[in-house]
Amino acid sequence: MIGEEDLKKLMHAKNEGFQSALYDRYSCQVYGCFSSFCKDKSMALELMKRVFEQAEMEVKTTGAVQGKLSIWLLRISRKISREYLLDFSIKKSIEERCPVQLILCEGFSPKEAAGLLGISLVEVIGKLRHHLRG
Repeated sequence: MIGEEDLKKLMHAKNEGFQSALYDRYSCQVYGCFSSFCKDKSMALELMKRVFEQAEMEVKTTGAVQGKLSIWLLRISRKISREYLLDFSIKKSIEERCPVQLILCEGFSPKEAAGLLGISLVEVIGKLRHHLRG
């Protein structure tokens, strides 16, 4: 396995071999960050892949990394974790909301509520009418 300083030299030179060396050295650590909260192994692998793609992009645009590579990858992993968890919580909260709440409390139009909930406009209007009559 290639050492951290040698890996940094490859990254500084923007050598194409740095991606596989970085992956070989840190993939287990990065995967561990995601496996703790992802129920689906394939999602943890997908998030890990995003980390290494982001790392590659940063190296190509900014050059060598200052400090420890593991800390740098952890920072990228945390950012991607936050994005994933935020998306997950938004989707979950939308699924738990009813059309009445979306329209009357949150100001969405019936058409927008239907789109957010993945139901028909007719169904949204029916539920709204039922609520208003009750």
